[in-house]
Amino acid sequence: MIISVHIPRTAGSSFRAYLRSNPNIKLKEDYGNPIMVPGVIRNGFALGGRMIQAIRPLSNTVDCLHGHFLPFKYKSYTGKPGVKFITWLRDPAERIRSQYDYCFQSDKAVDKSPFQNKVAREKWSFEAFIEHPRMNNLYTKFFWQFPIDRFDCIGLVEHYEEDFKYICEQFFNDMEPKFTYGNRTRSVSLDESMRNHIKKLNEADFLVYQQALELRNSRVKLSAQD
Repeated sequence: MIISVHIPRTAGSSFRAYLRSNPNIKLKEDYGNPIMVPGVIRNGFALGGRMIQAIRPLSNTVDCLHGHFLPFKYKSYTGKPGVKFITWLRDPAERIRSQYDYCFQSDKAVDKSPFQNKVAREKWSFEAFIEHPRMNNLYTKFFWQFPIDRFDCIGLVEHYEEDFKYICEQFFNDMEPKFTYGNRTRSVSLDESMRNHIKKLNEADFLVYQQALELRNSRVKLSAQD
């Protein structure tokens, strides 16, 4: 079973579109977990979910579990035979810009959280948005009690096509995966000054992203040697 963590604005919707379209994958989705909320609520929800898993574990007929959830919720599955954890990341500054622009897409209103709808309703500026604590270091918040070296594979949006093909081949035995797009957002480019400011606000996430880059580079080198 593949446990696939969908972090907002990291191509998770595109990957979900692939999972949904593949008739050979028995997919279970886990959305509705509170993400854009104070940490005590977000972490408490993951802890409660983990306790529920101890009572009602996932069916062994599921090939892939995918959704917005903290991986800690399913931490008890780490190390079990046949269970792999995967996720996607992107440059943290670009992710935040995409998150902001997504708030203002009226056709996504049903999918947005109350916080995102509040941003759109009150017409927050991008400067105000990036300063809000809920927007800072989202990767670090997602990986609460679950460091990224526990993942079996981390795809990067900047290398989406290559990493998509690799994940489909390695984890789903799909040698000819159909490339699809999910919720694409048109975002403006960040100037150097703004990017540096975002980096100061999200130092922990940039360290996580750098680690993910290094893990990917190691994976690519090993694959080249095979």
